[in-house]
Amino acid sequence: MSNTASASSSRIDVDGGQLHVEQAGAGPDLLMVHSGITDSGMWDGQFNDFATSFHVTRYDMRGYGSSSAIDAAYSHVDDLKHLIEVLQLDQPRVMAASMGARVVLDLALRENRAFNRLLLVGPAVSGYGFDDPALRACWDEMGAAWDAGDMDKAVDIETRFWINGPTRTAEEASEECWSTFAVCSGGSSNCSPTTIPK
Repeated sequence: MSNTASASSSRIDVDGGQLHVEQAGAGPDLLMVHSGITDSGMWDGQFNDFATSFHVTRYDMRGYGSSSAIDAAYSHVDDLKHLIEVLQLDQPRVMAASMGARVVLDLALRENRAFNRLLLVGPAVSGYGFDDPALRACWDEMGAAWDAGDMDKAVDIETRFWINGPTRTAEEASEECWSTFAVCSGGSSNCSPTTIPK
């Protein structure tokens, strides 16, 4: 997360852990939920801009960024519901991407008055079976690396898939995209603009 002069940071206790939260601005509540390959820093480019018109909240989901590591059974959906209740967000507007959008969508379906409006970017959908051969091959290769205990390789495979996509070369992904990912993933990947294979 960026250091924003007008932003305040806090930690919210959840069952078995803590969530790192950053808030700024005044006005209607706007909640930003990050994707599965980043932390809340993915919103650095929008956080301050929206804080001029909204009371903006962003947080690191459990296991991401400055939030607690995953040590026991948990639910991102339950964590999100608890965060909204503790922070007393009043039917917030939501911007969410990918896996974060799935979490928001799952809560919206469970609690139909939880949100005012949703802007979901590339949402994953619970229960949807992916049958894309390129994605399946990526997951199989990543799973083999994970099973072998090679976390660096697993992260590298996933990073290249989501940044490059199944058909682009590393050179076709912008340096800005790689740089943003490197910051938002906490440098957990071997992939960066300086290590992109040529």
